[in-house]
Amino acid sequence: MKELILRKKLEVGDMVLLRENDQVPADLIVLSTSNADNICFVETKNLDGETNLKVRKPLKVTSRISSEEDLEHAHFYVDSEPPHANLYSYNGVLRYRPAENHSSELKQEAITINEMLLRGCSLRNTKWIIGLVVFTGADTKIMMNGGDTPSKRSKIEKETNFNVAMNFALLMILCLIVALLRESFYRW
Repeated sequence: MKELILRKKLEVGDMVLLRENDQVPADLIVLSTSNADNICFVETKNLDGETNLKVRKPLKVTSRISSEEDLEHAHFYVDSEPPHANLYSYNGVLRYRPAENHSSELKQEAITINEMLLRGCSLRNTKWIIGLVVFTGADTKIMMNGGDTPSKRSKIEKETNFNVAMNFALLMILCLIVALLRESFYRW
């Protein structure tokens, strides 16, 4: 049995085995799935609020991977676009040399968002998937979309608060002036 690695210790290029109902720890490329029809299902409610399942598929050149032995001598090279916040797009190219192919010939395939699982999603209705980590930590799409929460105060409310503060300040000044005048009037 392999050791469990914490999400914060994952690095780009690590291989990840996810089982059904696991949450995806980083943005990763799906290399292989347990389903015979080469698809997996993810729930993305943590990303976009939708509760329906989305279909993701592994890359064709890696879909036959089913064990650690298949991964031991295989070589992967990923040309990836830099991280960005758009949840619905990704472009990259995977160059892959399988373990049984010792020649210098590399297979390659384009990678789109349909072959990726994003951090925060949950694997559903699929026994397992093998993935290749592409982005971790602050570079993941969910982290790049997690900015400051916009204020829900209306313009009128902000203006009213300013007016109330100004009225309070004006009343304090008037009270101070009246108090000083009253005191000076009684002293004469």
